[in-house]
Amino acid sequence: MVACSRAIAGSLLCVLSSDAFRHRHQKKPKANGLEMPQAPSTSSCGAEVTEKHIFRVEDGFDYEKLMKYWDRKKVAAQGCPQPKPLGLQEGDVGEVDWLYTFGAPGVGSPRFMHATNDDGIFRGLRTWRASNGWTDIVPVVTTVIKTWHPRMYAEEIQCDEDPVAYEPNDELVTWPYTLWSSISLHFQSGYYNVTQQRGCGMWSLYTHFGTYVSYTEPEHAIQHVASLGWTLAGWGYYEGGWIGGSQHSYLLQHPHSLECVLTFQGTQDRYDWMANIAFRAAAFCGYVDEDESCLSPIGECSTRHERGAFVHYGFAAHLRNMVETESWQQGVHSKLSKCSAVYVTGHSLGGAAASLFAGCVSQKLGPDDFGYDDYKLMSWTKGEPERLPTASPPPEPTSSPPPEPA
Repeated sequence: MVACSRAIAGSLLCVLSSDAFRHRHQKKPKANGLEMPQAPSTSSCGAEVTEKHIFRVEDGFDYEKLMKYWDRKKVAAQGCPQPKPLGLQEGDVGEVDWLYTFGAPGVGSPRFMHATNDDGIFRGLRTWRASNGWTDIVPVVTTVIKTWHPRMYAEEIQCDEDPVAYEPNDELVTWPYTLWSSISLHFQSGYYNVTQQRGCGMWSLYTHFGTYVSYTEPEHAIQHVASLGWTLAGWGYYEGGWIGGSQHSYLLQHPHSLECVLTFQGTQDRYDWMANIAFRAAAFCGYVDEDESCLSPIGECSTRHERGAFVHYGFAAHLRNMVETESWQQGVHSKLSKCSAVYVTGHSLGGAAASLFAGCVSQKLGPDDFGYDDYKLMSWTKGEPERLPTASPPPEPTSSPPPEPA
């Protein structure tokens, strides 16, 4: 049996490699009075709960919080989600106008809030999938290490059901808070298929950007985005390393409204898993002071300031890997000022990066502030919106000349 520490048990890699994951689904237990729900394997949206993982209360869950989540009030969402500009003016410090993520893990502890606005709430929408009481495993696993989600509005979506809307509060940052989870509810196609059922054309398109376009190669992405009536105006590429594999980030622009969508890519190769399980507490972009530290597991950290946070080291590394590249600085960062609004999205690990990006630019730091080294890589000043040209695809690799004959 694979032995997992409490912190490692919070990572999806450990979950998937454990004997418990492979064999628990064969049992039909009760978890302290919570009856395991029936798990539909298919629906009109495709695969549902084809793999199961049943957490235990002993894995780090609070029983009262489990019961509160189980008995939560469900209110059907009204209308279609729609990214909206903040109304910033030329010369203002740039901000993320709307953050929206799909199946993203938690990123910060003891909280993760907008750093400078009135209420600490990020404008946008966090979405997770469910199926008859089962939930996408990725938004759940960071619960074990008490690493919470951004403070923002959220929706729980389920095939053939109305989406459920939740308003920001102290409990929502810990949700979904459940023992019943499935990796098959995490697939990008499932998020898109459920969203399409809603009949919200523009929201389906925005979902497509976050769950499909963000994972594609530039050559295909440029053509595909053009076929949807948008422009792929810039891209960045990180070739991969020990913590965090290769990834792309795209800047898309609507040619008429000049609104932009910035995408971050989720987990795609084994080195991304090193980012996922690098769960120690890290300072990031001024969310804590220079003399603050936390040597405990991330969920046991405290901070000096009301909106302070330590963040998941691996998720921050994944974001830094991208924004430190010359290609991202030239292809994306230099163009953000020319967008009439900036919406940021990602699925899974890409959603974590999008959340951290939105948090960082909300800090509004100066050169003498701790965290400015992160902030300067992502911040911008809003300029006059411009229609951006289509980015060029990466150059074809040059082949080596044939060896000289002996």
